[in-house]
Amino acid sequence: MKGRIVLLLAAASLTMGAVVVQPTAPIRISAGERASAVAVLHDLAGAVGSGDAAVSAAANRIVARDALRAAPADVARWWSALPARTAATLQRDAPGVIGNLDGLPYSVRDAANRTALQRTVAAVGDQLTNGSGRGAALALSARLTALQQVQTALQQPEGGPARFLVSLDPVHASRAAVAIGDPDLAEYVDFLVPGMFFSVRDQIVDWTDTAADLQAEQTAWLQRLHRAGQAAVISWIGYTTPDAVSVLGIGDAQDGARRLADAVRGLTAARPSSDPFVAITAHSYGGTAALVALQSHAMRVDALAMVGVPGSPAAHASQLDVPAGQVYAGRDAWDPVARSSYFGVSPTDQTFGSVALGTGSGVDPITDAQLNSAVGHNGYFAPGSQSLRNLALIGIGEGALVTRDGSEGTLAFAAP
Repeated sequence: MKGRIVLLLAAASLTMGAVVVQPTAPIRISAGERASAVAVLHDLAGAVGSGDAAVSAAANRIVARDALRAAPADVARWWSALPARTAATLQRDAPGVIGNLDGLPYSVRDAANRTALQRTVAAVGDQLTNGSGRGAALALSARLTALQQVQTALQQPEGGPARFLVSLDPVHASRAAVAIGDPDLAEYVDFLVPGMFFSVRDQIVDWTDTAADLQAEQTAWLQRLHRAGQAAVISWIGYTTPDAVSVLGIGDAQDGARRLADAVRGLTAARPSSDPFVAITAHSYGGTAALVALQSHAMRVDALAMVGVPGSPAAHASQLDVPAGQVYAGRDAWDPVARSSYFGVSPTDQTFGSVALGTGSGVDPITDAQLNSAVGHNGYFAPGSQSLRNLALIGIGEGALVTRDGSEGTLAFAAP
């Protein structure tokens, strides 16, 4: 009930009047940031010769600042040049840094982040046990709860695909990402980007379950269409999503855009010898963040699917770094957030140039299965819905099979 009330308040705020969002400046990592980050990484590796304590101290300084913006391509080159013993030492003694470096193999990041998670949970638990002031205890308890929720999200159901801890903020537990399926090997990788009111503590488990539903639907369609390959979906709470006040501004979207661009380019850098199909599936304010990144040309993806988005800073799909015809948008007729167009033109408007993504009920023209309608702002990912079906197909490069709503429950293919 509380979540519904907050959503209604946010929707009311968004419908009070649209804002004019100026075209975003490039959000690429600057030359100065690149040089500084490379120097920091070389210093970290150099600390290995001074002993474990020196490595841990250097790593703690990096993690505490949370200001290292390294270009993923630079990270990949740095890592590949390290002696095996140095790399192993850094994984052991600097897991909070290694696990969050975009451009490293996801198997390396997963192992490092799991180490950081385990150690931090134990350390925070000890602090609570040993006693602290009331205010500090409340903050520690909230942090511990968030980290324990990450542990829950990582639990792999019997027979299900492997899960990878792609990123983790061990200091504040405000950001985390869990992959369903192996992003090092999958032919199709989809970043699932959330909107407002999402936090690691309250939503990482549910958002990871949503990623699992999407990955399962993608896998089912790959099998149904006799397509080879595996799919991986990343439950990406990689930015601080807006609350009821900050949702009225573009600042959180710009921060999310920078972090999302780094994550997507990190995938490319980590897999130089392969070329996976990369998609973004974005919900609500997360769509605005993705649009900011793609309009600034800080990253390129093979497909973009958006549902429930409150407006685009780009006036037309052609302004995005996405191939022509691979931008999809849908909304439920009763979704007040999507109807607000608060941040610019609605991606579902014909003038925007996206492909319509059906969200209503009807019969699947391929399987003859009855598909359910998305209901409201948070219903787009329900299993058995037309919207989840369409989002899954977009994520595996089968956008030509996406359906749009028709009359009297009939569904037609959306592409011309």
